[in-house]
Amino acid sequence: MVNKLNDYSEELSLYWSIILQAWNDFRDKNPIIECDLSEQTVAAIPAIDYINYLSENDRVKTRQIYDNVTAKGGMMVFIRDNEKKTLQSYTYGAEELE
Repeated sequence: MVNKLNDYSEELSLYWSIILQAWNDFRDKNPIIECDLSEQTVAAIPAIDYINYLSENDRVKTRQIYDNVTAKGGMMVFIRDNEKKTLQSYTYGAEELE
């Protein structure tokens, strides 16, 4: 069975200014940003805590992607959609954050 990704581009655009503010406020700590659609919140969470929260299967891949994007000044954002039981990541390069 193929796991199809949901398109959360509209939700991301609605929260984008808050996501950027959270990123800029904690950029020096290289957080993971989580946008929780059910709670309508955006949070900057220490990456190690967030990654350790994920399932064992997802930790290694997420850590690799996170390390790669943050080494280049980028950001990782997770969308949490409890209604669809989805936790989906997005990455943004440094040029998209300016």
